[in-house]
Amino acid sequence: MARIILPPYSKGPENEGEQRVIQFPEENLPPLPPMQPLDNFGKGPEYIVIPNIDIPASAHRFLEIDAIVIAPHAVYTIT
Repeated sequence: MARIILPPYSKGPENEGEQRVIQFPEENLPPLPPMQPLDNFGKGPEYIVIPNIDIPASAHRFLEIDAIVIAPHAVYTIT
């Protein structure tokens, strides 16, 4: 299970392929066991999916990332 967080400027997935990229981790990632939060920071481990990120690569170019998946142990980019 994953939590989807849309960036403030995002309108959501732009096509069916992007929708599948978002739905796959949401539906297929395993639930994580609960753990005690450190200093009451957060609610414990979870997967977070942030779709449709545009990162400036230069003055006139952007790097388009279909999704960023944040896991308790790593950060993944899906391009």
